Amino acid sequence: MRIILGILLIFFALFCSYGFLASFEYPGITAWKVGYATLVVVFLYGGYRLIRSGMQPSKKSH
Repeated sequence: MRIILGILLIFFALFCSYGFLASFEYPGITAWKVGYATLVVVFLYGGYRLIRSGMQPSKKSH
């Protein structure tokens, strides 16, 4: 389940990176650019952590 959520966050990061590039139609630094850049970093980090933790073997004690 963590891997699926991680992949979903990676797709959100791709969407935000597209929005970041599209926000350059407007001159100057706007709140949109800062917001999209922040969300790209957050989603990529979250997706990476979820995928990495989902691939590690679980430590279940019997």
